[in-house]
Amino acid sequence: MINFLRKKGKNLNNNNFENFQSIMFVANSLLKSDSPSRIYDLVYALGKPYQFDVINKCIKGTPLSRDSAFAFEHLFLKNSNENYRFMKDDSTGRLINYSNRLTRTTINPSNSLIFSFPWHLNRLCDAFENVGEKVGSKWEVDPLNHRVVHIYPLNIGYVTNGNHSTVMNIINNEAPMNITDELDLSLVYDEIYTDGKYFRRIQDKKILDKVTSVEFAAIFEIGRLILKSGV
Repeated sequence: MINFLRKKGKNLNNNNFENFQSIMFVANSLLKSDSPSRIYDLVYALGKPYQFDVINKCIKGTPLSRDSAFAFEHLFLKNSNENYRFMKDDSTGRLINYSNRLTRTTINPSNSLIFSFPWHLNRLCDAFENVGEKVGSKWEVDPLNHRVVHIYPLNIGYVTNGNHSTVMNIINNEAPMNITDELDLSLVYDEIYTDGKYFRRIQDKKILDKVTSVEFAAIFEIGRLILKSGV
């Protein structure tokens, strides 16, 4: 049995590492259990608070910048997401892990992580006032406006268009959302990893970023476990 008790006097980095190890212990246990698909509930539990943190920041007038919101990497590489890109291309410049060839077609905010990034307070206020069953206008997919990227294998939805209206669906869980594109992280897992303290390149162990969110560091490595397990 692993002892996860914290000792006094340890610095934050060590505490983060212990938290990371604890989460990964739970993840490995779930994948070896009779219900390995519950691993996605763990991902949901770890990541859901960040969505509401993003919404609260916009409400308080300090939204996430649009540049950050449109970079998938920011979920994991908080300080240096410009130094590494999740979208990979070949020698001709053709994207090889991002396309509209999908492993699934919809994603539901009631049981899957979907991140939407409101960046304009007035637009968010309009959404609160005009979108949703509570104001007589149930949220529905707008094919011309809503775009959601499926991040495989983590089963995370990442909204790239229609961020303010989709927040209402994420808050109230009114309807499944259509997936329009997919980002396959398989190639990314061949290049980088995190040990709970840092994100590093596999090739030379060079540090890409310091872990600032233990939850998202763990979510990242859970994706590697999912690929290996074939859940």
